[in-house]
Amino acid sequence: WVDQAVWKYTDKIDKAGKRERYLAYGGDWDEQPNDGPFNNNGVVDPFRNVTAKLIEVGHVHRNLVVNNDFVLENRFGFTYADEFDGSWELVEDGVVVKSGKFQVPHLAPLSRMKLDLPKFDRKDGREYFMNVDFALKADTLWAKKGWKVARNQIAFMPEDRRCVAVKPAAPRFTQDDRTVTVVSGGTKAVFCRRSGTLCELVMNGKTILKDPVPGVVSGPQLTCMRAFTDNDIWLRGRRLEDAGNFYLTGLTQLRYHARPAKVGKDSVSFDVSVFGAKSAGFRHRTVWTFAADGALSVKNTVEPFGTMPRSLPRLGLSFKLDKDLEKMRYYGRGPRENYIDRKTASFFGVYDSTVTDQYEAYVRPQDNGYRSDVRWAAFIGSDGKGVRFSASVPMFMQALHYGVEDLEFARHRNGQQRFRTPLQRRDEVCLNLDVRQLGLGGASCGPVPMDKYMLPAGKEEWTLRIEPYSSAR
Repeated sequence: WVDQAVWKYTDKIDKAGKRERYLAYGGDWDEQPNDGPFNNNGVVDPFRNVTAKLIEVGHVHRNLVVNNDFVLENRFGFTYADEFDGSWELVEDGVVVKSGKFQVPHLAPLSRMKLDLPKFDRKDGREYFMNVDFALKADTLWAKKGWKVARNQIAFMPEDRRCVAVKPAAPRFTQDDRTVTVVSGGTKAVFCRRSGTLCELVMNGKTILKDPVPGVVSGPQLTCMRAFTDNDIWLRGRRLEDAGNFYLTGLTQLRYHARPAKVGKDSVSFDVSVFGAKSAGFRHRTVWTFAADGALSVKNTVEPFGTMPRSLPRLGLSFKLDKDLEKMRYYGRGPRENYIDRKTASFFGVYDSTVTDQYEAYVRPQDNGYRSDVRWAAFIGSDGKGVRFSASVPMFMQALHYGVEDLEFARHRNGQQRFRTPLQRRDEVCLNLDVRQLGLGGASCGPVPMDKYMLPAGKEEWTLRIEPYSSAR
């Protein structure tokens, strides 16, 4: 249940002037055989800190469960439900707008009963949830009064508020051999003809992204790779030659070939061929439109070709945002990391955070920090200005100061010779906004993800909206 890592010292001096040490695991002493990081699959880390995994386990094993019909199920074997205090919260578009307490019924163990909770009117175009919690009435040997022993979030049928493309305005176009520049409202969007995507985006005087040097693309590009988790061993394989190893698909490093840009009256479109090292790849068509208020939208159409693997790790757009956009606010599941098959304990809400705090530390660095079912996400600079993203489908969002390869090649895995490349924090924001995601499963010592959490390649269509954001509004 706890990560079994131990300290190993090096002959280097750390930033604090002390002898450097790091958390080591199987293979770090060149012992053979070894199980690599296998003993680091606990639900708490080596320091006994609470992790997102522990929160999920606690939620799944809760004994007071409220379903979508507000029926309370008492799963305790010997405890009546009214031994706990009950409270509720009404959540409107991610924000708690009402709250109160309720009398928990004298419900016997292993029984069910419908709760009598307050009714309320719903506003058109709003999304509603109700949180129903149960807490200790008095101090115990293991927790204090008020400790929540069970949390539930019930979703009401939301209104259909899918993001739509912006209402086209009449933007001003400027073209040269290398770029297409579009100005609309307070937004300047510069597209690179060679990469087929944004190379600079400025909104209300705030730089959102900009290619630092030619060839380093900061604008959105289609990607499908993630830094493999310990549970991804079935997808990555123990050895490079293993059948089904994702590295053998050629999709770990992609190349982008853009056809000539098509500039219309109120839009810019690109057709980009995304090639892997072998036969597999994608055709990615983007159509950009611009609104008078500075918002823009990009309609994405993705079609795979060639021999695809059983499942992709993820599919979405990757950005590199300006380093000043450190503050975050988003509406989705949180506050800790969550994935498509590990998210029931992550309730919907509007959360404030930073990009730095999105990182979830694992002994062996790997993919981390995703947030599921994101309705919108804003990234804000020190001056309160920034950018807001929303989409026609719920997004999977990852915002870190590390890229995929930074994490993927940081430490050795089971069966590999030891290596260690300490993570170097990047200044920029490495942002993934995905429409599809492979589940985590449990294949480090159990089954692969369930079929419903697999990601077979297929045609995908979605629209992403990008608009100016101000924390003052």
